[in-house]
Amino acid sequence: MSLKTLLEKHFNGTATPEEITELQELLAKSANDADLDASLKGLWDDFTPDTALSDKKADEIFAAITEHRQRRIWWPAAAVIIILLMGGGAKLIFRKSVDIHVTVAFKNDVAPGGNHAILTLADGKQISLDSAGNGALGKQGATTILKLNNGQLAYQAKGIIPQQVSYNKITTPRGGQFQIVLPDGTKVWMNAASSLRFPTAFSGNDRQVELTGEAYFEVAKDKTKPFIVSVNRMKVEVLGTHFNVMSYPDEKSIQTTLLEGAVNVSGDGHSQKLQPGQQAELSTNGNLQLVPDPDIESALAWKNGYFQFNKADLQSVMRQLSRWYDIEVVYKDQVPDFMFVGQLDKKANLSVILKILERSQVHFTVDGRKITVKE
Repeated sequence: MSLKTLLEKHFNGTATPEEITELQELLAKSANDADLDASLKGLWDDFTPDTALSDKKADEIFAAITEHRQRRIWWPAAAVIIILLMGGGAKLIFRKSVDIHVTVAFKNDVAPGGNHAILTLADGKQISLDSAGNGALGKQGATTILKLNNGQLAYQAKGIIPQQVSYNKITTPRGGQFQIVLPDGTKVWMNAASSLRFPTAFSGNDRQVELTGEAYFEVAKDKTKPFIVSVNRMKVEVLGTHFNVMSYPDEKSIQTTLLEGAVNVSGDGHSQKLQPGQQAELSTNGNLQLVPDPDIESALAWKNGYFQFNKADLQSVMRQLSRWYDIEVVYKDQVPDFMFVGQLDKKANLSVILKILERSQVHFTVDGRKITVKE
């Protein structure tokens, strides 16, 4: 039986157990990538918003295709898997590979974000890291500031304890991201619209930095000096570990997601120790709790080059897009009651992303960097 036929039967819920096994075997063969693209494109083109799947069936299909992608590191540019959850409970699933250079029918277009940041030195001098050449950018005491060939910013300390602590701050704009290596060797990936304040040399009994926005940390191990991230009302304390902190003012909570090691999260008089694979959330009312069954991949998607939505409402989707594309989003009418599950490539132009989202019966008008959402 052809791949297209098996997929259609799987989507329609009419595939037998034997046919499901046959489909899984076809998906496991790399030679069928082109066939899979063509078959799924056909399903996409035939898709209508009235097509309904049960929750269980949609989850099974989504899991099968994403497992196939993860197992074989297979993901074309700007490919997308989207499930749409509508007010009535219906789920829709589709996947499409789109050329990120395609011209689409929007009057204007917006390119994706990139590596953009401003470094503010202790004396107030600002350095645009976009235009700065590679090599030494300056000195702060015994610490040399370098821009590396890969675009990262690095601080090289000579191990001399400074008599006076100096602080620098790196700021990414909306539509920007950047990587930095701190004086102790800790690596930090900064998301858009974020800032990190840090000393040019870590002295004393700990290593403290201050974050706004979102960043992923790979902390250099030092059993004698805990690494502390202060972010709004939350503190994250570690010795050496990998974790993500998200604290945007327009989001509903501050989240810390742990990948490796252990961290202690505290806020508003409460504390919570995390183990790998756990996520803590501090809500606006001061409630600190573990998130049940956290979606770790979604928390790290921004660092890995894509957006991932896990039952995200339209406003949440648009907030992420607004930070990465540096756009203003307004809603003409009542916000559509949709939820999305899926992945979108961050390298795609905004027009490509919007055309994909329009398949859910949401419509957009683009005027420069102002996006109007309407039903």
